[in-house]
Amino acid sequence: MNVPINVQSIKNKLVELGWTQAELAEEANLSKRTVETVLSRGTAALESLHRIAKALDVDVNVIRGLPLDAAPSPPNPALREAVPPTSLGRLFQLPSRLLDFVGREAEVRELVTRLRGDGGRIGLSALKGMGGVGKTTLAVLVAHEVKGLYPDAQLFLDLQGMQERPVTAGEAMARFIRDFHPEVPNLPESEAELLPIYRHTLAGKRALLVLDNAKDESQVKNLITGDKTGFIITSRKTLALDNVLSVRLDLLSPEQSFALVRGIVGERGTDDELRQVVALCDGLPLALRVAGDFIRLKTNWTLANYIQALETERSRWLKVGGEQSKDVDFVLKLSSAQLVRDNADLGLRWHYLSDWPADFASDAAAAAWDMDPEDPAVLDDLSELVDRSMVLFDEKTFRYRLHDLMKPIAAGLFA
Repeated sequence: MNVPINVQSIKNKLVELGWTQAELAEEANLSKRTVETVLSRGTAALESLHRIAKALDVDVNVIRGLPLDAAPSPPNPALREAVPPTSLGRLFQLPSRLLDFVGREAEVRELVTRLRGDGGRIGLSALKGMGGVGKTTLAVLVAHEVKGLYPDAQLFLDLQGMQERPVTAGEAMARFIRDFHPEVPNLPESEAELLPIYRHTLAGKRALLVLDNAKDESQVKNLITGDKTGFIITSRKTLALDNVLSVRLDLLSPEQSFALVRGIVGERGTDDELRQVVALCDGLPLALRVAGDFIRLKTNWTLANYIQALETERSRWLKVGGEQSKDVDFVLKLSSAQLVRDNADLGLRWHYLSDWPADFASDAAAAAWDMDPEDPAVLDDLSELVDRSMVLFDEKTFRYRLHDLMKPIAAGLFA
């Protein structure tokens, strides 16, 4: 038996959630064609209606009973009491996910499993890796995979950890509190006073918070709270946080790199030419995307022209458009600037490592730093550089190296 539905209320809810009809179909366990038919005809079978209501996390009566294109029904009083109507649009903030995502299958499975929890446990995960390795891209992808489990809110905040003035924990708390309660006139300024309000706000909420670009533990440790709240944290540094799964993102393999670039450029270039471009990007996803976009957009450049330019001056030609996020050199220099601000002496030692043409062992680093190779400070400094994703470490060979695109930045750091 089909019953009339309020099509407009469903469309309004899709806008609030940032969902497409295909995503609604997936969350409701219905076919895409069924959802399209429901929205076009303005009627639905009772079972489909209940599935859609459950997926949208609304009372079934909110979306039932009005003909196609009728005015939306009044808000459900229970929903209005739980979440003020003025805040609904602020609670679903996930950026769009990339449709041409390549690789990371194991990491996606691991993080999705963690965020789904076990017996009601909180799902926490932290991502780390050098600039441009795809931490935010993966975080957003995973958040979309599990968002149906967090119907109360899906919030996203760039903590600006690489800027001279990152977002403070107190500022982040105030932002999230106002996402739920924009009607609150005033909030205390101190983190200590905000913390109990923040915890009360998230208490019992099935909310997912993506804390992007964290500077360090002190910035995020008090943000992780709530018995049903999930968190995804990204940072260029290793974060020592209790009960938080830490995942280091590796560079893409040559095969994955090639697949990513070929998917962007389409038919342009031969396979051999694209493999040369891939090698010059050294597996860094941001560099691969920028190179792919350059090839796709700059149709007056041959692949041979672009390869020659990259071989001559990679930092100049691995950028496209006017956005700083598509300038690989700019993105990577944020890490070196942060290193110098935090520890100029360690920045100088990183600079000395740029002389090595390939990988090196810890004793080679000690020689470059004029230190005793048995001094524990050598490993301590190398560990700090690895934790900051300034140096790559191979656990199989116990050797270190600077990423190809980091070498010129390290070499010119104090020039």
